[in-house]
Amino acid sequence: MSLGGPFPSKVLADACNYAHRKGVLIICAAGNSSSSWVSYPAAYPVCVAVSAVRYDKTLAFYSNRGRRIDIAAPGGDMNVDQNGDGYKDGVLQNTIAIRDPSREDYSLFQGTSMASPHVAGSAALVMSLGVTNPWEVKKVLFSTAQTPPEERSKGYGAGILNANSAVQRVVLWRGVKKVLIALFFLVALFLLRKKLPRLITSLCCGTGLLAGSSGFFFLPFFTEIPAPVAPFLTRGLGDWDIFWLGAQAHGHPLFYSAFAPLILAALFHKWRIPRAIVAGFSAGVASVIVSCLFAPSVMGHSFPLPIEKLWLLVNGIACFGLGLSLVSKEDKT
Repeated sequence: MSLGGPFPSKVLADACNYAHRKGVLIICAAGNSSSSWVSYPAAYPVCVAVSAVRYDKTLAFYSNRGRRIDIAAPGGDMNVDQNGDGYKDGVLQNTIAIRDPSREDYSLFQGTSMASPHVAGSAALVMSLGVTNPWEVKKVLFSTAQTPPEERSKGYGAGILNANSAVQRVVLWRGVKKVLIALFFLVALFLLRKKLPRLITSLCCGTGLLAGSSGFFFLPFFTEIPAPVAPFLTRGLGDWDIFWLGAQAHGHPLFYSAFAPLILAALFHKWRIPRAIVAGFSAGVASVIVSCLFAPSVMGHSFPLPIEKLWLLVNGIACFGLGLSLVSKEDKT
């Protein structure tokens, strides 16, 4: 929200609280009056107050500051050319043409109104990776912010926004966590089978395990992934709903169920290698579903909490049982 004013408003406060309860992360410009107070709605506790920094990462002269600031981001300074590119250090944005609203144009601007969209865009990146709870998104952005060149009390909040670090933190932390849980489930499959599988079966199960739980999340660190396949190749099944339905619909019951493993098993159960991949995939999906039993609600927009937990339990057991039945067929082929 690149807007604000000096006075609070009950209507505005109620609107922000309502949006926050609905899972919206509200990111606001802190104001451009060079003062120690923060404008509204940025000043409300449910909102993220964003101050502005220049190219050299120092606080911009116009930016509001103080301890109520949550985070700082690039806002520009049209009085200098610190990067030496021959242009004033504004933030280039697409908007209506100056003095001619019938046309659009690209223009340089400065202000906390330019800084807050940087934070909003970074939050959208984090949410696109599966972290959709507003408090968790804020935690990621704040914990990965760069240390400012001056004291935090001067108006940087948690620090200066670092979108790259935020994305890497989410990708690595969530990916490694999901793989470790999934490996536990895969070991359980092999132990219940009471016989070590052949090497090719183990490799195929491992491949399916990654695909079902975390996806091949590490690939973007080594090579560029084509955009059309990236969401499916680098994410587990539980995060595919973000691509299809958007971050606000994350936790769709269909993607936290045995539906996909059952379809794949019906199609490929007759062939050894595909069957092993599907077995691992089922174990990977089971690990994600069961781990959600011990987390806050992931399907709150679909079911009441008791029904959600029952759904997760039944489908987690179904996925694991399916994986066990598929890997057990190795003895009969």
